[in-house]
Amino acid sequence: MTQLVDHTNHILRNRFREELGLSWDPRADDDAWAATTTAVSDASVEVDGRDHPGLQIDTDPFVYSIGFRVDEHVVCTAVVPRDALPAVDLAVTRLPAGSQTPARTPSSDG
Repeated sequence: MTQLVDHTNHILRNRFREELGLSWDPRADDDAWAATTTAVSDASVEVDGRDHPGLQIDTDPFVYSIGFRVDEHVVCTAVVPRDALPAVDLAVTRLPAGSQTPARTPSSDG
């Protein structure tokens, strides 16, 4: 749950700074804009074509966030600007065992 909130706040702080009225000095801002664990609710995520239990944050005006536990050590989260939701399919497909890990790209961090 905290990973989903942290990822959501990272995207909000870095992508929606102006919309949130945040200064360019993070020490000068309070956290009134930030998502909290009270915003998290149950959700269903399509993983490999089947519904999987997950969590969502569907209360923020700028982003929709969803996440699920892959295994005991791995959590998968996605934070999508609300404007982009009509163009995004929020389904996840796992790579086959033994596949190489995809390279991290500049766009993979929001």
